[in-house]
Amino acid sequence: MRAAPPIEGTQGNDHLFAERIPSTPITPAWQSRLGEYEVVNPEVDRSALSDVRLYEKDGLLLMAYRYNLLFESIDGDENEPTIKALLPLSDTEVAIHGLGRNNGEVLRIESHGDQDLLYFSGYLLRSH
Repeated sequence: MRAAPPIEGTQGNDHLFAERIPSTPITPAWQSRLGEYEVVNPEVDRSALSDVRLYEKDGLLLMAYRYNLLFESIDGDENEPTIKALLPLSDTEVAIHGLGRNNGEVLRIESHGDQDLLYFSGYLLRSH
């Protein structure tokens, strides 16, 4: 594989700005979990994380969410949703795919009483 040419303005240093994400089969267990989620753990600020959704697009398992503690954009619009590609590790765990900051984190399914909840970054999420 040949190296990419340096990006203009980087003084010859290589900077990775994109990575091809291979399509990975989505197991039936994760297919059954596609949909919208809400924060349910009482000890966290439930308004901080919203519009959480697991979905499939072009053979990829994706997660979209809004982290509402970010500042508004310069033009005053609400923050755009963050979209992360998920790599299934098992029927109960997926990893956020990619390199760099905020990637590699593992999301997992946890049983709480009679329901299975998605654990993500300190938040317990219930499908609705």
